[in-house]
Amino acid sequence: MENGVLGFPKSDEYVTKNDGRGQGFEGGLIYWHPDTGARVVRAPIAQYWAAADWENGVYGYPIEDTQQVGCGRYAQRFQGGILVTGIEGYLLPYNSVDGREIAYSAAFTDQRSIDAWRDAVREWNTMNAINVKQSGAVGYDLTVNEVNLPDETYSGQYQNFGPLPDQIKLNRAYTDSYTSTQRRVVFVHELGHALGLDHSCDSQIMGPSDSTRTASTLQDLDKAVYRYRWGW
Repeated sequence: MENGVLGFPKSDEYVTKNDGRGQGFEGGLIYWHPDTGARVVRAPIAQYWAAADWENGVYGYPIEDTQQVGCGRYAQRFQGGILVTGIEGYLLPYNSVDGREIAYSAAFTDQRSIDAWRDAVREWNTMNAINVKQSGAVGYDLTVNEVNLPDETYSGQYQNFGPLPDQIKLNRAYTDSYTSTQRRVVFVHELGHALGLDHSCDSQIMGPSDSTRTASTLQDLDKAVYRYRWGW
Protein backbone atom coordinates (compact mmCIF):
# COMPACT_ATOMS: atom_id res chain seq x y z
CA MET A 1 0.00 0.00 0.00
CA GLU A 2 1.05 3.63 -0.47
CA ASN A 3 1.46 4.03 3.30
CA GLY A 4 4.37 1.56 3.37
CA VAL A 5 8.07 2.11 2.73
CA LEU A 6 7.65 2.08 -1.06
CA GLY A 7 4.90 4.71 -1.33
CA PHE A 8 3.17 5.34 -4.64
CA PRO A 9 4.24 3.71 -7.94
CA LYS A 10 6.40 5.82 -10.26
CA SER A 11 6.29 3.59 -13.32
CA ASP A 12 4.16 0.98 -15.00
CA GLU A 13 5.23 -2.64 -14.75
CA TYR A 14 8.01 -3.42 -17.22
CA VAL A 15 9.69 -6.56 -18.59
CA THR A 16 13.15 -7.45 -17.29
CA LYS A 17 15.80 -10.04 -18.13
CA ASN A 18 14.73 -13.67 -18.66
CA ASP A 19 11.00 -13.09 -18.33
CA GLY A 20 11.16 -11.05 -15.14
CA ARG A 21 9.10 -8.04 -14.18
CA GLY A 22 9.84 -4.78 -12.39
CA GLN A 23 8.06 -1.68 -11.18
CA GLY A 24 9.38 1.57 -9.74
CA PHE A 25 7.96 3.19 -6.59
CA GLU A 26 8.75 6.35 -4.64
CA GLY A 27 10.81 4.41 -2.11
CA GLY A 28 12.37 1.76 -4.32
CA LEU A 29 11.36 -1.12 -6.57
CA ILE A 30 9.57 -4.42 -6.72
CA TYR A 31 11.25 -7.03 -8.91
CA TRP A 32 9.82 -10.44 -9.76
CA HIS A 33 11.35 -13.44 -11.46
CA PRO A 34 9.99 -17.01 -11.62
CA ASP A 35 13.16 -18.31 -9.94
CA THR A 36 13.26 -15.78 -7.08
CA GLY A 37 9.70 -14.53 -6.54
CA ALA A 38 8.69 -10.93 -5.84
CA ARG A 39 11.28 -8.93 -3.87
CA VAL A 40 11.31 -5.39 -2.50
CA VAL A 41 14.47 -3.41 -3.32
CA ARG A 42 14.50 -0.22 -1.25
CA ALA A 43 15.99 2.97 -2.67
CA PRO A 44 19.38 2.89 -0.85
CA ILE A 45 20.16 -0.59 -2.20
CA ALA A 46 18.64 0.18 -5.60
CA GLN A 47 21.34 2.82 -6.16
CA TYR A 48 24.07 0.24 -5.65
CA TRP A 49 22.26 -2.32 -7.78
CA ALA A 50 21.81 0.23 -10.56
CA ALA A 51 25.55 0.97 -10.53
CA ALA A 52 26.13 -2.77 -11.08
CA ASP A 53 23.74 -2.81 -14.10
CA TRP A 54 20.66 -4.11 -12.32
CA GLU A 55 19.69 -7.73 -13.01
CA ASN A 56 21.94 -7.71 -16.08
CA GLY A 57 25.12 -7.45 -13.99
CA VAL A 58 27.00 -9.80 -11.69
CA TYR A 59 24.39 -9.60 -8.92
CA GLY A 60 21.41 -10.79 -10.95
CA TYR A 61 18.00 -10.77 -9.26
CA PRO A 62 17.32 -10.20 -5.54
CA ILE A 63 16.60 -13.33 -3.51
CA GLU A 64 15.34 -11.53 -0.39
CA ASP A 65 13.81 -8.16 0.51
CA THR A 66 16.04 -5.28 1.59
CA GLN A 67 17.04 -5.66 5.27
CA GLN A 68 17.98 -3.01 7.82
CA VAL A 69 21.18 -4.31 9.41
CA GLY A 70 22.19 -1.64 11.92
CA CYS A 71 24.16 1.63 11.91
CA GLY A 72 21.54 3.07 9.54
CA ARG A 73 22.67 0.66 6.82
CA TYR A 74 20.81 -1.69 4.51
CA ALA A 75 21.78 -5.02 2.99
CA GLN A 76 20.22 -7.37 0.48
CA ARG A 77 21.13 -10.76 -0.95
CA PHE A 78 21.10 -11.26 -4.71
CA GLN A 79 21.76 -14.29 -6.87
CA GLY A 80 25.37 -13.17 -7.29
CA GLY A 81 26.18 -11.87 -3.79
CA ILE A 82 25.18 -9.30 -1.19
CA LEU A 83 25.01 -5.51 -1.45
CA VAL A 84 25.54 -3.36 1.66
CA THR A 85 25.08 0.42 1.76
CA GLY A 86 28.11 2.33 3.01
CA ILE A 87 30.26 -0.78 2.59
CA GLU A 88 33.29 1.31 1.63
CA GLY A 89 33.65 2.52 5.23
CA TYR A 90 33.54 -0.93 6.78
CA LEU A 91 36.31 -2.77 4.94
CA LEU A 92 40.02 -2.66 5.73
CA PRO A 93 42.48 -2.58 2.81
CA TYR A 94 44.28 -5.60 4.31
CA ASN A 95 43.55 -8.82 6.19
CA SER A 96 45.21 -12.01 7.42
CA VAL A 97 43.37 -14.43 5.13
CA ASP A 98 45.53 -16.79 3.07
CA GLY A 99 43.44 -18.59 0.49
CA ARG A 100 40.26 -19.39 2.40
CA GLU A 101 41.76 -19.67 5.88
CA ILE A 102 43.64 -17.97 8.69
CA ALA A 103 46.17 -20.27 10.32
CA TYR A 104 47.14 -18.92 13.76
CA SER A 105 49.70 -19.56 16.47
CA ALA A 106 48.50 -18.68 19.99
CA ALA A 107 50.54 -18.27 23.18
CA PHE A 108 48.60 -17.63 26.40
CA THR A 109 49.39 -17.98 30.10
CA ASP A 110 45.84 -17.40 31.36
CA GLN A 111 43.14 -20.03 30.88
CA ARG A 112 40.59 -17.23 30.58
CA SER A 113 42.41 -15.97 27.51
CA ILE A 114 42.50 -19.45 26.02
CA ASP A 115 38.77 -19.87 26.52
CA ALA A 116 37.97 -16.41 25.15
CA TRP A 117 40.07 -16.95 22.03
CA ARG A 118 38.56 -20.36 21.33
CA ASP A 119 35.08 -18.87 21.65
CA ALA A 120 35.98 -16.04 19.25
CA VAL A 121 37.33 -18.47 16.67
CA ARG A 122 34.24 -20.61 17.00
CA GLU A 123 31.95 -17.62 16.54
CA TRP A 124 33.54 -16.42 13.31
CA ASN A 125 33.80 -19.97 11.99
CA THR A 126 30.01 -20.26 12.13
CA MET A 127 30.08 -17.94 9.13
CA ASN A 128 31.76 -20.78 7.18
CA ALA A 129 33.41 -18.88 4.30
CA ILE A 130 36.83 -18.52 5.99
CA ASN A 131 38.29 -21.24 8.23
CA VAL A 132 40.20 -19.89 11.23
CA LYS A 133 42.34 -22.74 12.55
CA GLN A 134 45.38 -23.42 14.68
CA SER A 135 48.51 -23.90 12.59
CA GLY A 136 51.31 -26.39 12.91
CA ALA A 137 54.83 -25.43 13.92
CA VAL A 138 55.33 -23.25 10.83
CA GLY A 139 53.29 -21.53 8.15
CA TYR A 140 50.94 -19.38 10.19
CA ASP A 141 49.23 -16.16 9.12
CA LEU A 142 48.49 -14.71 12.55
CA THR A 143 50.02 -14.79 16.04
CA VAL A 144 47.87 -14.24 19.12
CA ASN A 145 49.32 -13.46 22.54
CA GLU A 146 48.92 -11.56 25.80
CA VAL A 147 50.71 -8.39 26.89
CA ASN A 148 50.52 -6.34 30.09
CA LEU A 149 50.87 -2.69 29.09
CA PRO A 150 49.08 -0.30 31.49
CA ASP A 151 50.45 2.75 29.65
CA GLU A 152 48.66 1.75 26.45
CA THR A 153 45.00 2.58 25.86
CA TYR A 154 43.85 -0.59 24.10
CA SER A 155 42.36 -3.78 25.50
CA GLY A 156 43.07 -5.62 22.26
CA GLN A 157 44.98 -4.74 19.11
CA TYR A 158 45.30 -6.16 15.62
CA GLN A 159 48.38 -5.30 13.56
CA ASN A 160 48.94 -6.14 9.91
CA PHE A 161 52.55 -6.76 8.88
CA GLY A 162 52.17 -7.39 5.17
CA PRO A 163 54.10 -10.51 4.14
CA LEU A 164 54.95 -11.37 7.76
CA PRO A 165 52.49 -12.98 10.18
CA ASP A 166 50.01 -10.47 11.58
CA GLN A 167 49.41 -10.12 15.32
CA ILE A 168 46.55 -9.86 17.79
CA LYS A 169 47.44 -8.76 21.31
CA LEU A 170 45.21 -8.98 24.40
CA ASN A 171 46.21 -6.34 26.93
CA ARG A 172 45.76 -7.94 30.36
CA ALA A 173 46.33 -4.60 32.06
CA TYR A 174 42.69 -3.96 31.15
CA THR A 175 41.12 -7.31 30.38
CA ASP A 176 42.02 -9.04 33.67
CA SER A 177 39.11 -7.07 35.17
CA TYR A 178 36.76 -7.96 32.30
CA THR A 179 34.03 -10.57 32.49
CA SER A 180 34.44 -13.67 30.35
CA THR A 181 31.94 -12.21 27.87
CA GLN A 182 33.80 -8.89 27.63
CA ARG A 183 37.11 -10.69 27.08
CA ARG A 184 35.59 -12.86 24.36
CA VAL A 185 34.13 -9.78 22.63
CA VAL A 186 37.59 -8.19 22.52
CA PHE A 187 38.90 -11.24 20.68
CA VAL A 188 35.88 -11.45 18.36
CA HIS A 189 36.39 -7.78 17.49
CA GLU A 190 40.13 -8.11 16.81
CA LEU A 191 39.64 -11.29 14.80
CA GLY A 192 37.10 -9.34 12.76
CA HIS A 193 39.93 -6.96 11.83
CA ALA A 194 42.07 -9.94 10.80
CA LEU A 195 39.18 -10.92 8.53
CA GLY A 196 39.28 -7.47 6.92
CA LEU A 197 36.40 -5.74 8.73
CA ASP A 198 36.85 -2.14 9.86
CA HIS A 199 34.99 -0.35 12.67
CA SER A 200 31.26 0.26 12.35
CA CYS A 201 29.05 1.51 15.21
CA ASP A 202 28.36 0.73 18.87
CA SER A 203 25.49 -1.69 18.18
CA GLN A 204 27.87 -4.09 16.38
CA ILE A 205 30.76 -6.33 17.46
CA MET A 206 32.92 -4.15 15.20
CA GLY A 207 31.94 -1.03 17.16
CA PRO A 208 35.04 1.04 17.93
CA SER A 209 35.17 1.07 21.73
CA ASP A 210 34.83 -1.44 24.58
CA SER A 211 33.25 1.27 26.71
CA THR A 212 30.38 2.00 24.31
CA ARG A 213 29.99 -1.23 22.34
CA THR A 214 26.70 -2.95 23.24
CA ALA A 215 26.91 -6.18 21.20
CA SER A 216 28.06 -9.44 22.76
CA THR A 217 27.65 -11.59 19.63
CA LEU A 218 27.94 -10.99 15.88
CA GLN A 219 25.23 -8.64 14.68
CA ASP A 220 23.52 -8.23 11.30
CA LEU A 221 25.90 -5.60 9.92
CA ASP A 222 28.95 -7.56 11.13
CA LYS A 223 27.64 -10.56 9.20
CA ALA A 224 26.66 -8.55 6.11
CA VAL A 225 30.11 -6.96 5.80
CA TYR A 226 31.75 -10.37 6.20
CA ARG A 227 29.44 -11.83 3.54
CA TYR A 228 30.18 -8.95 1.17
CA ARG A 229 33.92 -9.59 1.58
CA TRP A 230 33.98 -13.40 1.66
CA GLY A 231 30.62 -14.73 0.46
CA TRP A 232 28.99 -17.87 1.84
